[in-house]
Amino acid sequence: MRHDDVLRRDDPRRVAVLAVHTSPLAQPGTGDAGGMNVYVLQTALHLARRGVEVEIFTRATASTAPPVERVAPGVLVRNVVAGPFEGLDKYDLPTQLCAFAAGVLRAEASHEPGYYDIVHSHYWLSGQVGWLARDRWAVPLVHTAHTLAAVKNAALADGDAPEPPLRTVGEQQVVDEADRLIVNTEDEAKQLITIHRADPARIDVVHPGVDLQVFRPGDRRAARAALDRLLRLGAPQAEAMRHAAAAHAATFSWDNTTDALLASYRRAIGDFPAERQRRVRHRAAMRRPRHWAPRRGVGA
Repeated sequence: MRHDDVLRRDDPRRVAVLAVHTSPLAQPGTGDAGGMNVYVLQTALHLARRGVEVEIFTRATASTAPPVERVAPGVLVRNVVAGPFEGLDKYDLPTQLCAFAAGVLRAEASHEPGYYDIVHSHYWLSGQVGWLARDRWAVPLVHTAHTLAAVKNAALADGDAPEPPLRTVGEQQVVDEADRLIVNTEDEAKQLITIHRADPARIDVVHPGVDLQVFRPGDRRAARAALDRLLRLGAPQAEAMRHAAAAHAATFSWDNTTDALLASYRRAIGDFPAERQRRVRHRAAMRRPRHWAPRRGVGA
């Protein structure tokens, strides 16, 4: 079933997508480009086919990059100049978030008020900028972490450098501030709740899609046998791969992903700003007891 050009009344008309540390147009496998790039670009393309305009903000990494690139009808990439084009990796980028945020806000200021209906940030660096944009524009912030520092640090191989505390703090801030949190799997939802005390009511599971014109079902018996061989060899990912394949076999279409993503956007818009008041109450309930008392006569 095709959904092209079908837009519900409560769907967003225009989404600002933030992908600070890597461009969706970069070749996966080069630099920091990987699965997130594919996800950001494909979700944008499929949203545009439903009639939702998407503008993706990413940091410019080449002087030859134009300020604006039109990727497809309804999909725009804005290359924001923030710091030197070369010589920075994602661990240096916290120093450039102010410059990046300024570029994002200036782009929005060139339009009429209310130009964007929602902000969707990818990775914690983008979440920091999305937090500011959400408050400035008075629109909901939807955030996808993709990975978490605590999870990566718990599975470090010998010789690997741990993720810095700066990232852990930044991720907690974004989890606290986002209006909706999107995860790829139920396990990721549990991690957000366990590690960052995220409110389960704000989490949406949106399984990534697969381009069925490129990939298609193969020989299930052969695939199962290959996974069993990996399992016998002790490959740590084999069991997870087997369960993931079984769980998501029916949800691989990008149409299904887009349906779920739009549903999350609708919830974010429908609950805003009432959601912000509920989040304050949730954070107050989860706050750990303080180990100090106010001085006599202070705060009475």
